[in-house]
Amino acid sequence: MIMSQIGIVVGPAQRGTYYEAVGKAYRRGNEHTDHTATLFVTSQMILNPILDVGFKEVQPLKSNPQAVHKATIKADHFLFNFPL
Repeated sequence: MIMSQIGIVVGPAQRGTYYEAVGKAYRRGNEHTDHTATLFVTSQMILNPILDVGFKEVQPLKSNPQAVHKATIKADHFLFNFPL
């Protein structure tokens, strides 16, 4: 079996939502397989949407977005879990 890298992104701004529970359950379900699942809960991330220097320079990423970026590069597929 080929090992897959899975990224799980939970999108609601509130903590402790149904969507977060589903993301955690999906990750737990992969613990017993050869797959690696990484969970990203956006309500628990430190994000800075303000462009402090405008478009003059590339704004350095905070630690959370850097981790998401690295997982994005490695992931074979993603689960995006958010309300519509």
